[in-house]
Amino acid sequence: MSAFQMAPDQIAAIADAITKQVLYGIDISEMFGQLNTPRQLAPDIVATITDAITRQYNSGHNLTGMSFGERGSAEAILDACKQHAEDPEQYGRDFIKEAHLYRALWRMNREAIQSRYPDDESSDVIPDMPGNCETIIRHLKYEDQHWIVPSEYHQLLKWIECYLYQCAEGDVPTWPLYKAIQDYCDQLRMFICHNNPAYVNASWS
Repeated sequence: MSAFQMAPDQIAAIADAITKQVLYGIDISEMFGQLNTPRQLAPDIVATITDAITRQYNSGHNLTGMSFGERGSAEAILDACKQHAEDPEQYGRDFIKEAHLYRALWRMNREAIQSRYPDDESSDVIPDMPGNCETIIRHLKYEDQHWIVPSEYHQLLKWIECYLYQCAEGDVPTWPLYKAIQDYCDQLRMFICHNNPAYVNASWS
């Protein structure tokens, strides 16, 4: 069972409601019912994950030395993008469009939430990808036998882990796209670990 962390504004609303209950005896049961709604991962976070995976896919090893681990992961991402393309035939094998991957990731997240909360009446309309998402995957400096990994990579890893956690409902974990994102998450985690100076300087045997 997946858990959905409440946003700060929801926590503030609960605190305010409890205060009113204690001070003024106001019935807050209806308010709590309104707060107990599933929340999909924020569009800007999904967009940042999309940007990272798109850059990695379109550059191969040339960007950071990191790649997808499982052979079928790249194909699964390509197939998912084609499903959201106006003309799937425009795609080759070496390039994807982030707008199409964003829609695929959003749809998968939405499908998982609906599996967990079948009575949820939130809109199924996929929003446009935010244009000001953070760019984390970029060319890295290589020195002292390892890549210099910025702290933003740790945040990206945690966001992807959160995304996968939210998507772990119904049959979504069996989707090829889910497994591809899981593979990318594993590769990113290993990349961060293997390029940590403490790991690089640790004894091999």
